[in-house]
Amino acid sequence: MRKSRGKVNWRIIVFFLVFTSLIWLVLQLSKIYSHQFLVEIQLQDLPAAVEVDNVELKVDVEMSGFQLLKYVTRDLYFTYKVDDSKNIKDNHIILDDDVLLAELEKLFSTTSSVVAGFSPSKIPVETQKSKILPLVFNDHINFKNGFNSLDGIRYNKKEVEVSAPNFILDTLQKIHVSRLQFDDLSVDEEGEVKLKNPAPDFVKLSDDILTYQIKVEEMTEKEISVPVQISNLPNQFKIKTMPDQIKIVFHVPKDLYEEINAGDFDVEIDYNQRIEELGVLLPKLLKSHDRVMNPKILPQKIEYLLVD
Repeated sequence: MRKSRGKVNWRIIVFFLVFTSLIWLVLQLSKIYSHQFLVEIQLQDLPAAVEVDNVELKVDVEMSGFQLLKYVTRDLYFTYKVDDSKNIKDNHIILDDDVLLAELEKLFSTTSSVVAGFSPSKIPVETQKSKILPLVFNDHINFKNGFNSLDGIRYNKKEVEVSAPNFILDTLQKIHVSRLQFDDLSVDEEGEVKLKNPAPDFVKLSDDILTYQIKVEEMTEKEISVPVQISNLPNQFKIKTMPDQIKIVFHVPKDLYEEINAGDFDVEIDYNQRIEELGVLLPKLLKSHDRVMNPKILPQKIEYLLVD
């Protein structure tokens, strides 16, 4: 007869394998390992003129495998307060090694952890420069018939301070203002309008919004006559002009109609500027009242005759 073999107890074998594996894992995790972590530094109190990308320290830490499992799954960071006078030199932020070490030891606060080293402690920065740039306005006003504005749109600023890295700032020559339009306007207006930032992620404007005012006047037409007076006429001649009066036609606010008179205008007729072959003189308006619009001289050419 053949002898029967004993049955294999797989439960004991599996238990033994699991048990020995656990013992091996505990032994491995009890060992001290050296691992390099990436730790983010959140910089505080940076001057407005300094631009810095995300800053990460490479930190070499010696710790047990148990602690390593704990930290590799974490987001690691700490804050660092920048002192402008001490930390920023030659376009770099100089980090204090003692402060960094103290923060890292707090971050890896276990008895089995040792911070073996870190880098960098000197961070390059892009220092922003500033310059004043003119504003380019984009306004369009259509007034209701009989109305206008002597001053147009008055903005609170005509230029803006722009701060940006050098490679961008050198390309900027002006800053545009958003479009502003009014149709059939007959009353005063005021409000705000935005500036167009050419690169919001890199460019900072001292003002993002302008204020504006429009004073609207009801206008009327007025006509004033002034006598013809000629300069540089040779002494041996007398001159006769046709006509002997010049009309000045202009628009004026109704409430100023009576205040405007001939003394508010200065017309020059220079004999040396005549067109001799046509026998005409050319009147020129040298001065007008600052509260009138579109002054015109009529006629624009004056015929003349010389008399001995």
